[in-house]
Amino acid sequence: MLKGYDKRIELVGHQNNPFPYVKNADYLVLMSDRETAGLVITEAKLIGTPCIVSNFEAAYEQVSDEENGFIIDRNNIEEFRNKLNKILQSKEELRKNLEGFNYSKEDSIRKWEEKL
Repeated sequence: MLKGYDKRIELVGHQNNPFPYVKNADYLVLMSDRETAGLVITEAKLIGTPCIVSNFEAAYEQVSDEENGFIIDRNNIEEFRNKLNKILQSKEELRKNLEGFNYSKEDSIRKWEEKL
């Protein structure tokens, strides 16, 4: 399906402490829409790792497509194929965009208040 990229993708499975893997990864790939996904994305952004995520609703609150990560329609493999070269070439730019990303309780409360 994605011939030629098999040497660039490493699946590590469950890890008790995933932070060293996420920190050293070019991207965190998250194709889940489970309730903890938002927290996983925030943690990756805090350590400066861009994310490739599926297009679940909360992803749009965490990831700006092609600015600090990529949002992919998990039902559209052709879209992924079309974005793959851009994904591979963008990691440094996206990491730079994540510099200074900060998460605080106060920022989170302010964002929720703005939505009310």
